Amino acid sequence: AIANFEQSMSTLKAVAVTANVPLAEQAEIYARLRSEAILLGATTRFTSGQAAEGLLFLARAGFTAQEQLDAIGSTLNLASAGSLELGEAADFASNIVSQFNLTAAETVRVADSLINVSNRSNTNVRQMAEAMKFAGPVANALGISLETTAAAIGVLGDSGIQAGMAGTNLRG
Repeated sequence: AIANFEQSMSTLKAVAVTANVPLAEQAEIYARLRSEAILLGATTRFTSGQAAEGLLFLARAGFTAQEQLDAIGSTLNLASAGSLELGEAADFASNIVSQFNLTAAETVRVADSLINVSNRSNTNVRQMAEAMKFAGPVANALGISLETTAAAIGVLGDSGIQAGMAGTNLRG
């Protein structure tokens, strides 16, 4: 587990910390990310290595170090509530943040919307994210909020129209 954590942190350092960051600031940023991964490993169901992998996935999605720190807590909540792997939750969250032109700090809106709708309708978080892939960019372009789009996906789910089919129907 320690080796996995160290490997993930090493990769995170190479991917996120050194990208467009002055050399003088790199050690401080790395220390903040490392501390957050250790804290999350101690206070959530995820290990520090898994938290580091979540940070790494967010970095690969283009999030800055601060954006990773802003988004990782909500991403962990999404993974827990949706019974998802952490990387999968980070993928879903970062995609939807991009689709709706949200900030990383608004990842909590993504997690809350997916979790709340999936708990109240005949769909799950994975199906919600699949539907958002098709409907999210179009909904955002039309000025329709994340929450309204999620609710519409939930209504379709209650009718047995789920996942990509729901997203394709909404997009149309």
